[in-house]
Amino acid sequence: MRNFAATISNSMKHIKLIAATISVAAIISACSNENNSSNFPVLNTPADTSHHGAHGEEKATGSFGEKIDESGLISSADLLKQLETKDSVAAKISAPISHACQKKGCWMMVDLAGTEMRVTFKDYGFFVPKNSAGHTATMQGVASKEILSVETLRHYAEDEGKSKAEIAAITEPITEYSFEAVGVIIK
Repeated sequence: MRNFAATISNSMKHIKLIAATISVAAIISACSNENNSSNFPVLNTPADTSHHGAHGEEKATGSFGEKIDESGLISSADLLKQLETKDSVAAKISAPISHACQKKGCWMMVDLAGTEMRVTFKDYGFFVPKNSAGHTATMQGVASKEILSVETLRHYAEDEGKSKAEIAAITEPITEYSFEAVGVIIK
């Protein structure tokens, strides 16, 4: 009986090792496969079922994340004013996209009347098209002001495709406006 218990115990250890290895491989594959179309979110609008145009290029517009509408928008100036006295503000705003992450579309920068704000997506649950710069985004979520570390800034610069010299030149943290969106409409 003792040998049987030892055999069962050894088998369980092997099963756990195999399961852990498979889990790690799946996570690495999901995070590193930048061109996998399964990384793109499902659009909320039934009429818009493809992220690619007739010639295979990525579409820059659509609805991403939770379904939102364009009612109840506040102005960029109102948002910035509220962030002067509050740590965070639940809001719905519309702003032009200045650029987006060129690796996966996992963040974008929008222009709030001359002040840039980084937009990320709740729980990394959806992405936006990498070619969305120049379009206007309506987004709903939570805005905040935060200090970004040198390491984070360098990571963002790498995502933007900046040169090694430009990345190395980042030596000081900065205060940045950010927005965690639950839903985005790009037109």
